[in-house]
Amino acid sequence: MAQEKLTDENERYIIDWLNDKNDGRPYFLLKFCQEERFAKDICAGNLFANTPKWFRNKENESGVRGQGDAYELILPMRFDKVEICNPQTKDIICELGNGSGQFQIKDDDVKPLVSFVGITINEMHPVRVTEDEACFRFPFSEEEFEHMSREFGPYCVVVGEKFLRQRISEYAETHHVNYIFDAVHYCESNNIDRMLAFGAAKSNRFLYKNEDLKYQREYRLALDMDLPKDHFIRLGNISAAASYIDSREMRNMEVVIHYQTKKVICDDSQLK
Repeated sequence: MAQEKLTDENERYIIDWLNDKNDGRPYFLLKFCQEERFAKDICAGNLFANTPKWFRNKENESGVRGQGDAYELILPMRFDKVEICNPQTKDIICELGNGSGQFQIKDDDVKPLVSFVGITINEMHPVRVTEDEACFRFPFSEEEFEHMSREFGPYCVVVGEKFLRQRISEYAETHHVNYIFDAVHYCESNNIDRMLAFGAAKSNRFLYKNEDLKYQREYRLALDMDLPKDHFIRLGNISAAASYIDSREMRNMEVVIHYQTKKVICDDSQLK
């Protein structure tokens, strides 16, 4: 028997509820690979990392923006003018013209970074939402699918975010290192929060990138340690929550979440 169609309001309630149930984080992460053996490495819990310096050099050497990032862990600074003044009289003693510079923390150059693609439920495209399941598709255009497959690799690992987060936490505890694992914020270089993060050497400075790269939807792991000699962050086998597919198959993939929501639909208090 066909289920009665939900109202737009109830559909929105359920999607928001599913998003909140996961604390606004993606239910799963994507990792694109150029070779099948790299995808198998990830499923075995071996995450290949590179440093901010490597990503800067990658763009500078190849000229390709996106595979690398010339501004990785660098805060570009631009100013229109600089005034030297008497703080009591406010008289301007000297004025300099416009210019630019950059701010970076040199120790960051050796920190390991691992990048994923992270998409929350609120960012997915809903296909159908009923009283007991919701179905979504990835919010990529045909051009984005082609670009990701060509630029980042023909294989895509799909891994559960909660499972991976737990393994990362265990790794950090075992190795006595701090880490940050969250969505990247894309913004202008003079964004005040970004500037404060760099100025105070906060860990979230690793989560800022320039706005032109927002199509990447990056979800990033950064660890406060030197990059291992073999580049691998070895978490232990994660195949229970990870598998890989041909990147081209993502066009037809659907994410289906099953639940029991009759109370949720009838009672707003259940959404909190």
